[in-house]
Amino acid sequence: MIEYEKKADEIRSKYPNCIVVRGLQDFQTYLSEYRMCGQDVLEVFPWSKNSFIRTAHGVLPFIFVNRTARDFFSKELDSLSVYGKRASKLYSARDLVTYFRDNLKSTLHSVLVPVSLFVNDIEAFRHDFIEEKHYWLGEKNSKKRIVPITNHWESVAKHIAPNVLVEVLEWENDLEDLKQKQQKSSVTRVTLPGLETFLPEKLLPRFLSPKEVAMRNDCAATTSGQAIIQRRGWVRHELTTPCGALYGYTPGPLLGQSKHWPDYHLGATVIMLAHRAEKLVGTQALKHARHWNIPRELIIRQWDSFKADAFQPLSDMEFLHPLKNQK
Repeated sequence: MIEYEKKADEIRSKYPNCIVVRGLQDFQTYLSEYRMCGQDVLEVFPWSKNSFIRTAHGVLPFIFVNRTARDFFSKELDSLSVYGKRASKLYSARDLVTYFRDNLKSTLHSVLVPVSLFVNDIEAFRHDFIEEKHYWLGEKNSKKRIVPITNHWESVAKHIAPNVLVEVLEWENDLEDLKQKQQKSSVTRVTLPGLETFLPEKLLPRFLSPKEVAMRNDCAATTSGQAIIQRRGWVRHELTTPCGALYGYTPGPLLGQSKHWPDYHLGATVIMLAHRAEKLVGTQALKHARHWNIPRELIIRQWDSFKADAFQPLSDMEFLHPLKNQK
């Protein structure tokens, strides 16, 4: 026992974040939770091995897989990722979520807001919206347009109070104002003001680079990814490292209640600056949303039964922009 404690102290001294277990039974308990190797962790966030070593590596708890454990738990280890099967250190997804919540600075710059938040009769609004959207798409694909697209939205605009309609359609004006204040040559160059938000506690998402965001839309240009991030209300997550800041992006919060969320799938949403959205939907809804519009394919681990797949946008088209001329 004395020899064991001496060896345990040596391990703690060399690896302060190593979890020391007292036997194979305890190790098996930890093995059910600690299932991510270093390479798995590297694929969660756009960081390099060097930046991981200089940040999370030194504080994330891990279990050490020695030869005895590898032989005894070969079946359990075979269920890990290709890299995890032969890794010497294994990490917990829960610990990684805690690390990101404690160390990432998560910021909303733009917000995708469901329009049904601002209407009294949601069913009537959606009925009119779907009809107008189909008509608009038909006109868009036709060779001759008899009526301007901007005249197609009266039946949708009537559902929104005029004072609210003015607020929700200020995106272009807000960008132009920022361009003037920041003395930029184009609205694409402006810096959007940010609003702090917090990751949900019960999921570990995959954070994407702007290029990876673009690739999800069949494009490889970083600038296209940045445009999608801005126009779709993605959240920027900043990690400070000794070598500078690193950034990863995820889809943003689902606003309102479940009855409003089908708007995201239909395209019945408007994009607005985070601070304007805060004014309309409240600070709490933006900073502490329980559910985010993150599809299953971008979730590494999740600890509740919620699925956002049903609320993914049909396309990148923003159908309600023509409403601007109905103010």
